[in-house]
Amino acid sequence: MALWILDELDAFDSPMVPAACDYLASVTTPDGGVPWVLPTVRDAPHAPWWQTDDDPPGALVPTAPIAGLLHKHGITHPWLDGATAFCWARLADLKEPGPYDAMAVLAFLSHVPDRERALAEFDRLRDTLLGTVTYDLSAPGHVHHPLDFAPRPSPLPLFPQDLLDAHLDALLAAQSEEGGWGANWPMWTPLVEHEWGGYITVQRLRTLQAYGRLADLP
Repeated sequence: MALWILDELDAFDSPMVPAACDYLASVTTPDGGVPWVLPTVRDAPHAPWWQTDDDPPGALVPTAPIAGLLHKHGITHPWLDGATAFCWARLADLKEPGPYDAMAVLAFLSHVPDRERALAEFDRLRDTLLGTVTYDLSAPGHVHHPLDFAPRPSPLPLFPQDLLDAHLDALLAAQSEEGGWGANWPMWTPLVEHEWGGYITVQRLRTLQAYGRLADLP
């Protein structure tokens, strides 16, 4: 999350970035990946789905999107070499990803420097990744629509523009009377609902801006 914010601010020259890489190196598993969640999560209130073993394995989430962001900004750090190798290895064995895995893969493939290899892997995995997308605009529950996978124009040709336009129209129509957007997943405590609403609203506005649709807001 911190690296995403630095990306939004175009602030990857901050000393926080190499410090973050040093921290990542301290929690990385021997195969080069960062676990999805660390055992320290047990020490504070947390959502019920944040569970982990005592010695969790490395995972594409969050390793792949972190590596993708670092590559996007041309960061060099010893941690990134091992993380990149980890991501390539996991992609080679990817069979039935969930939506979060698919979004992580796209974040990595969008920015990893070896573009020939990235595009080849994208072509190979495209149908598998698309299998995690929900196209039905009225589908209930914690589903993920095309704009969750392409919140801004992507270097990877995942969706045709007419499909994106339809979902941008739906995004505009989903704005609440208060002017924001909410989450479609269960809130484990009502205290976080307002916080998530603010975060999601900012992300939705950034998506509309990226596609040139911000002026269409009422």
